[in-house]
Amino acid sequence: MNFTSSNLRLSHLILRLKYLSAVLKDRGIRYALAKFSKRLYHKLNASQTTSETQWRTGIDNTWSNDYGIGIQGWIFNTNRPLDKVEICVDGVSVPITAWHARPDVAAAHPQYKFTDNCGFSVHIPRLAEHRVTLKAESQGKSWTRTKTLAGSKPQQPRDFPEGGSLFADFIKLVNDNQLRVLEIGSRVVSPGSSSKRALFPSASFYTGFDYYPDSNTDVVGDAHRLSQYFVNQRFDAIFSLSVFEHLAMPWVVAMEIVSF
Repeated sequence: MNFTSSNLRLSHLILRLKYLSAVLKDRGIRYALAKFSKRLYHKLNASQTTSETQWRTGIDNTWSNDYGIGIQGWIFNTNRPLDKVEICVDGVSVPITAWHARPDVAAAHPQYKFTDNCGFSVHIPRLAEHRVTLKAESQGKSWTRTKTLAGSKPQQPRDFPEGGSLFADFIKLVNDNQLRVLEIGSRVVSPGSSSKRALFPSASFYTGFDYYPDSNTDVVGDAHRLSQYFVNQRFDAIFSLSVFEHLAMPWVVAMEIVSF
């Protein structure tokens, strides 16, 4: 439990009063001191309770590598809307600029009214450092050396096949087997582009999913919480084109896809 400086002084005063009430012989003084310390104790608890219940927060997923940390979670104030929230890691501070609905959090805290858009997904850039210690022994003697190594971004793959026919193979597989297909990022955005729905005429059904609504989107929501929108529904095939590079934490979306 965290104490402010004023709360810490109150707690020390209560301890002194309890000691005095124990050693003094006059019952009247002892009774007055005990009553006063009890009032201070209730005041201390009330101030701590008020401070601790102003905020509610939770972290659902985290991910990190040498050059970044991803955090997905939720936060709200029980008494008033939030004006600004920042997440700080290793001296790097990133503001939360995009919020999304968390109906699960709102359902879990129905007594509070500021839970509508309390969800967030943030990527915090950083370059990690690693302390590496080498230990060796020879003829009864030991040798130790420690070095600090800077993290690095992954190297670009070489001699990797283009896979130009991969999507065509996917379309054929869905149609030949009449599969249930889901597209993540179904909204028609670019001028001249068209819906991919027509590419799957023999599919059992096609469902378009996107963060924003349009005529080609059947379900609107956040892909980072994909499974929550299809609790009683399953898909045989899921695809996404030119979307993952725009996601806050694409690895979380990949985990959501696997959960199907």
